[in-house]
Amino acid sequence: LDILNQNGKIKAGMYANVEIQLQSTGDKISLPNEALIAVKSEFFILQVKEGIVKKTLIKIKKNTKKIKELESILLNELDNQGIEFRLNGEKRLPGVMSLTFPGISGNDLIISLDLEGIGASLGSACASGTAQPSSSLTETGMSKKMAGATIRVSLGKIHTNEDIMHVAATLSCVIKKMGAPSYAG
Repeated sequence: LDILNQNGKIKAGMYANVEIQLQSTGDKISLPNEALIAVKSEFFILQVKEGIVKKTLIKIKKNTKKIKELESILLNELDNQGIEFRLNGEKRLPGVMSLTFPGISGNDLIISLDLEGIGASLGSACASGTAQPSSSLTETGMSKKMAGATIRVSLGKIHTNEDIMHVAATLSCVIKKMGAPSYAG
């Protein structure tokens, strides 16, 4: 979610109260990864109640271990295939992966993956639905070119090791067809 700060009133380290209508299902609500604050290995959201900012711990369920294993499978398989990529973000929720593939168009990549039945998004959650590089990524110092080569992949408890192996193989195949640079000899 990008909110314009055209008049520059909000400075680094300041907070703003923004009301957003969110979709929820039952007792669950989805937040973009960028709405979370990571401290060591814990994740928090900031809530404003009666003008006071409160930091609320988010308890990550027992599925974290399995999701991290799935992430490792995907990253190791891409590495084994000689695909050049970068995993962005040191502190992130397990299962939400921002991957940059230098030399390719992220937009073309997600379209190609969609044609293969694999869902991915362009850039960051803040830029979903647009074909422009995410300002959330460029504000971290990433170039527009690299931000345009970045996709977001989400993994969850519903995925199996076989699902991830299929995604890795398809992703590798699509990237190689697109002519992306490879570090394999």
